[in-house]
Amino acid sequence: MSPPPISKVVSFEDAKTAFLEDCATRLRPSTVERYRYSLKPIAANTLNSVPKTATDPHQIATLKVFFNWCIDRDLTDHNPYARRKVLMRQRDRVLTDDEVAKLMAYDHPPYSTIVKLLCLTGQRRAQIVNFNMGWIDGDTITFPSSIMKSRRAHTIPLSGYSALLGEFNFQGWSKAKKRIEKHTGVTDWVLHDLRRYFSSTMARLGVPLHVTEQILDHRSQISGVAAIYNRYSFLPEMRDALEQYEKHVETLLRPHVCF
Repeated sequence: MSPPPISKVVSFEDAKTAFLEDCATRLRPSTVERYRYSLKPIAANTLNSVPKTATDPHQIATLKVFFNWCIDRDLTDHNPYARRKVLMRQRDRVLTDDEVAKLMAYDHPPYSTIVKLLCLTGQRRAQIVNFNMGWIDGDTITFPSSIMKSRRAHTIPLSGYSALLGEFNFQGWSKAKKRIEKHTGVTDWVLHDLRRYFSSTMARLGVPLHVTEQILDHRSQISGVAAIYNRYSFLPEMRDALEQYEKHVETLLRPHVCF
């Protein structure tokens, strides 16, 4: 016999707060922020009154996780999104050189600085937004495993982009995105497209794939024991590649404002 349904009334806001606090102890900050962003627009007094009409795939994915979390803690006995399929659109947008030049020439810190760093390093947003100056050691940066999607520490060399590094406390993503699009005329893009541009441009410049993947923390070319022993061996190659890429971006910015 199945257990009787849970009848207690649970506040949606209380459950959401507890869920996000728990996630913050286990998950990467970028994941927690994505959950927070997806749950923020939901207007509901109780868990049972949460609308079942979400259509955004990211919000559906978050609600599936959220309600499963609530079930595990006996806050509810039903996940209204359990059978909803999540179909994420695969982006293949590659920014053009001209679009990147316009984005790089835009100057409205701190958002524009974040954009520049993402473009120049090819790293993920969480690494840059949560950057800590204590991660710098000599002429390298080591991003801790807690901030990395791969769950492993990631080291890259410092180069020209280091002049832009700082600790950011930024929240106004939507407004800043609209502002830069209005100013530059570059539309239909997301921050992750800068990472795709970085990768494709490295290929155009003739940088070996294994070097680009070391910078991006995509280490499909090296695995197992070799990956452990080669952790630092590509630093010179990565530094050369980053400097070559920076020269390419500097060329794009002429006659635009230099970063």
